[in-house]
Amino acid sequence: MPFAAVAAAVGFGAWTGFPVHSDAILPLLERERGKAALAAYHADRPLYGWMLQLTENTVGTGRVVQVGMALAAWAVLAWLTSLLWKRLFPGEERWSWLPALLLLSPIVVQVQFVGLTIAFPGILPVSLVLVALLLDLPASGVRRPARAPAVLLLAGLSAVISEYGVAAAFGAAALALVMRHRRTAALLVDLAVEVVPSGYRVAARPGHEHRRAVDLLSWDLDAVQEAREKAGATPPVFKVQLAGPWTLGAGIELPRGHRVLTDRGALRDFTASLLDGLAGHVAEVRARTGAPVVVQFDEPSLPTVLAGGLSTPSGYGNVAAVPEPEARDLLATMIDGARRITGRPVILHCCAEKPPLGLLREAGADALAFDLAALGGASAAFLDEIGEVWDGGATLFLGAVPATEPASPLSLKDVGEPAFRLADRLGFNRSVLAERAVPTPACGLAGATPDWMRRALSLARDLGKAFVEPPEGW
Repeated sequence: MPFAAVAAAVGFGAWTGFPVHSDAILPLLERERGKAALAAYHADRPLYGWMLQLTENTVGTGRVVQVGMALAAWAVLAWLTSLLWKRLFPGEERWSWLPALLLLSPIVVQVQFVGLTIAFPGILPVSLVLVALLLDLPASGVRRPARAPAVLLLAGLSAVISEYGVAAAFGAAALALVMRHRRTAALLVDLAVEVVPSGYRVAARPGHEHRRAVDLLSWDLDAVQEAREKAGATPPVFKVQLAGPWTLGAGIELPRGHRVLTDRGALRDFTASLLDGLAGHVAEVRARTGAPVVVQFDEPSLPTVLAGGLSTPSGYGNVAAVPEPEARDLLATMIDGARRITGRPVILHCCAEKPPLGLLREAGADALAFDLAALGGASAAFLDEIGEVWDGGATLFLGAVPATEPASPLSLKDVGEPAFRLADRLGFNRSVLAERAVPTPACGLAGATPDWMRRALSLARDLGKAFVEPPEGW
């Protein structure tokens, strides 16, 4: 009912008042310079001008076209806003109509009469950015980017259309960055974070965002417990994963805007707090599942930290590179703490192109997880590093299965051959795959469809069997 009232008010005002505001410029241009002048008049925003010209050439820019297209554009934007609410606040879907209504209400008194000159340069690019953000944020609210090419294409197209698209793309990028470390931040004890335009920042006290992150983590555990009860079986082991200290320190800011890792004292406090939170989290997971727990630390930012590639708050400089011994010592503290908490091996995961496997192993990691696709152009030195850690007794979690569905179907041999080639290139007997290798998806499955998620896990399971008994011809 509220939406019907808003639509009626907007529609009536737009129809009876047309043309006013910037819409009046379209018929004036046609009279003074001809119908072909619309594109040339908008040389500063050529794609917007081309859209106006195409509309004029096909259906015209009269009252019916402008009012109808503008109403449709606002309706789509309100719908996308409602969907975004559902992604950001799972469990609160019943309120998704409210942000959509708030989005529409001001246009009754402000821009209700403006048609294509707002729909094309304003509403369309913002809608494209919202679609990109919805693709990037899975329905479960889990972090990982979902469909990177489509996301980048939509964001880039919105920026080309107008400056509104540029602003929306920057805002969406900040929100996507914020979502990446949300659940890990929820584990911190006696430390709170808040959302700021640039990402996460240390807060004086827990606010809405921190409480929201805690709620999300609680809902995750509820879903796990429900799934276990429906399955009627206790898993032999349950893995939990969280951002490692260097990735967490790179993604959260101090009150003045500098990254936590620039203050070694603050970084030590975060490490201690994270270990305290991990102890409680592991205990709750163990109680809900009845299974022993294994911890995996994700360190995708570690290579950038070591290379000094993180930007300063101004964006004009880089944070100083962290020496490898210092990085190794902090990782060792986390690994030792996690091992004491669980009594189980600890996994270190890095999905960067060239993960520092040697450093991770020296820090005490029992298992190392990385993407097999990163070995496509691997140097001899990097292959030697893999061979050394493997020969030293580490278990390798080989990311062999794509995290999202590929364009063409994959067979078991397609995903398994890179692992067998790796063992052959390093001079190992293939039996090492059965003894000290675990096939996994290349990264998290947050962006996968349910069908591909099942297929990916099935491929990983079957590949594990193939490691033990390789099929003939492999």
